Amino acid sequence: MGLFGFGKKKGDSGDGGKSTANGAGGDNGKSTATASGGFTPDPRKARAWFDRAHQVADTNFDYAIDAFIKGLKFEPNNIKEWETLYEVGMRRLVSGGKPAGTLESMKSGGKTVIEKLAHAAKLWAMDPRNAARAMTVFERIADMYVAADETDLGEIGLWVGEKTMELNSGKKASKAVLVKAIALFKDMHLYSQGVEACRRALAITPDDANLIQEIRDMEALKTMVDSGMRGKEGDAMKGVKNLDEQRALDEEDQSRHDEAGHERLIARARKAFEVKPDDLDLLLKFVRTLEGKASDESEEEAMKVLKDAYDRTGQYRFKMDVGNVRIRQFNRYARMYRDALKDNPGDETLKKGLEKVKQEQLVFELKEFEERTREYPTEMKLRYELGKRLVMVRRFEDAVAMFQDAQANQSIRARCKEALGVCYIHMDWIDAAITTLKEGLEVYQGPQDDDLPMTMRYLLMDALERNAKKLKSVENAEEALKVASMLLQTNIRYRDIRERVNALNALIKELQDGGEAAA
Repeated sequence: MGLFGFGKKKGDSGDGGKSTANGAGGDNGKSTATASGGFTPDPRKARAWFDRAHQVADTNFDYAIDAFIKGLKFEPNNIKEWETLYEVGMRRLVSGGKPAGTLESMKSGGKTVIEKLAHAAKLWAMDPRNAARAMTVFERIADMYVAADETDLGEIGLWVGEKTMELNSGKKASKAVLVKAIALFKDMHLYSQGVEACRRALAITPDDANLIQEIRDMEALKTMVDSGMRGKEGDAMKGVKNLDEQRALDEEDQSRHDEAGHERLIARARKAFEVKPDDLDLLLKFVRTLEGKASDESEEEAMKVLKDAYDRTGQYRFKMDVGNVRIRQFNRYARMYRDALKDNPGDETLKKGLEKVKQEQLVFELKEFEERTREYPTEMKLRYELGKRLVMVRRFEDAVAMFQDAQANQSIRARCKEALGVCYIHMDWIDAAITTLKEGLEVYQGPQDDDLPMTMRYLLMDALERNAKKLKSVENAEEALKVASMLLQTNIRYRDIRERVNALNALIKELQDGGEAAA
């Protein structure tokens, strides 16, 4: 729906050497690593770089990529930041960003496995649709999977490996890439994905005897792991290494909505966090398990943990997370009232309760997003969110300022144009609304039957009709009818479009008759 529906609507260990490289541990993006490949993660330093990256992710793609890469040198197993890095790379590509130059591409990136991995990741982020770049990252992850004692890269290897196969698909899929992926999945004991890579390679050359034998071997390994008959070291009947951890993951998947399951997950996460209270990943996992229970008690504890983290570290992201938990509370309360009203639609007490929750939430979110925009002044998406709340309290001029700033972010430019159109119509700046909505339709990239362009056309039709009545302009009325007809042809059930088309036809006739009479 448009703005407020205007108008309606884880590795074998190395030798354990852990001497620190020159400059390691500083805040310059150098990780604690040895030339032979040993590595010690540092989530705290990583977080500082990740925070910088997120602050500019929508405005300075190259700097954001550099900051993400520096963060990943300290915490290469952070799947969320890998995913965000890839998204930033895609946005950079869409905006015209070029791949790395020849000199940059020829560099090795450094002597340690983490430095080589980081360099490969940067080259891929600058050319995110390049399967060869993704494969190089996959190879570096597999190298580090063997060399790094302290970091489990299984999840990252899984993600990058699947992304590599996704990029290497279609009519031009390379068998060589798939064969290399099979070997890497096998090295990292990701047998299910190895089987899938075998199947894709066999689709290209069905009679390849080596691949046929490989898929049989891989399926056997997968079966042994699934049945607990093979550990990571490959010893039969040794059982899966970290079996307790696997059971915990299974329980997290299967008991997500079970009360006793939630309590076990919370107790396990709390115990891990209490052992390492400075580990931010454990802190955030503890918070997520508390939030997952979705009770006042668990959410209050989550907010206390986050507030303590903010007081201890000074990192605003924790304070912002407190606000996010509070917003989810409001949403839950409102949902409870709406569900109750479905069964008791005439209950005035429930209606008043819902309105009170919505009003309290609006007051809270307005203050919250005003603070967030002060803390992250270059984050345009926060300005857009603040603008939406300002519209809801009818502070249209303040909202316009937010949306005008936020449209610098290409990914939300069309939505900002829509929002500005809403404001201008409410302010009776009809000419500005018409111009802005037309600009929004021009910059929008996506299916024309999606909600956003439909909403912008509806708003444009409305603004043109208003101008037609105000200026007694047949031209504006006819243009409004043309826009309405496009909506009607796309979706005849869209809002009240049939009635609006009829009304516009009548308006045109009225204006034409009036003009003839005046003549």
